[in-house]
Amino acid sequence: MRPAPQEIISGISRILKETIEPQLTDEHALSRLREIRSVLAQVDWNDTTTKLGIETESIAAVLENWRGWAEADDARAAEFATQRTRLDELTDESRRSPRYETFAALDARHARYGQLVVDVSSATSRWARGGDGRAESAEPILHSLRQHYSSRRG
Repeated sequence: MRPAPQEIISGISRILKETIEPQLTDEHALSRLREIRSVLAQVDWNDTTTKLGIETESIAAVLENWRGWAEADDARAAEFATQRTRLDELTDESRRSPRYETFAALDARHARYGQLVVDVSSATSRWARGGDGRAESAEPILHSLRQHYSSRRG
């Protein structure tokens, strides 16, 4: 595909710098334009969808690991039935999605996975505070959830 997304963005950035920036006299407007150009330069536009897909698959794997933990015990399976159902729905949606889906569709599913992992983490933390050895049982899976997200922070 030519021009590639990165080439398009580079061209837009060049127009902003060479044509728009010289016309601006307001310091605030100049500062904002430079911020915009900086943001445009920081994103790898050619691989954005691929990177988002990899991150979405990584979140799905963490949640599948959590599902294994939740389903290993009947009481936990019952306690987390709502979260497991939501995970089933997302997993099914992922299986049915086209091989080449739009960025918007992938981004929306990624956001739903992100919301679910927050819900799963919160529900698991609440459950762990219930006593009877729950904290010890939940610690490895909570550690896995925390580690996944801490490794993705810049």
